[in-house]
Amino acid sequence: MFAPRPKKLLDVGGNTGKWALHCLAQDPDVEVTVLDHPGQLQQLQKNAVAAGLAARLRTVPIDLLDHTRAFPTGFDVVWMSQFLDCFAEPDIVRLLERGRAALAPGGRLCVMEAFPDRQPNEVAGLSASQGRACTFPAWRTARAACTTRRTSST
Repeated sequence: MFAPRPKKLLDVGGNTGKWALHCLAQDPDVEVTVLDHPGQLQQLQKNAVAAGLAARLRTVPIDLLDHTRAFPTGFDVVWMSQFLDCFAEPDIVRLLERGRAALAPGGRLCVMEAFPDRQPNEVAGLSASQGRACTFPAWRTARAACTTRRTSST
């Protein structure tokens, strides 16, 4: 994640900030902006203050499914971890498009999700999907909707 050294990170759906706080602790020059519901962000702020990392943390309260709201822009890395699988295909595509639009030229959109349909056995798949029947046709659509690296300001 930190090669080359990003300066501005956007954590979409950052919850109470484990990843954001880790990044802030990892590099004293990095700034992290977290998008999530206000209640989650309040806990994140408390965690950041307790860790002595609040000065480089920004939070933006947002309903992630309000696709009329753009994400802030100019980020070297946009991070989405373990939340896209909660949404319907059209929402996943829109979230990825908004993530791509938040990137600075040369930025990276990073997605970390469990793929229960790709587990080595049925039990692992059920565990990863928490017992929900789950397939990922949305990822094929999402790949067509955005690229993993933004190459220009358009």
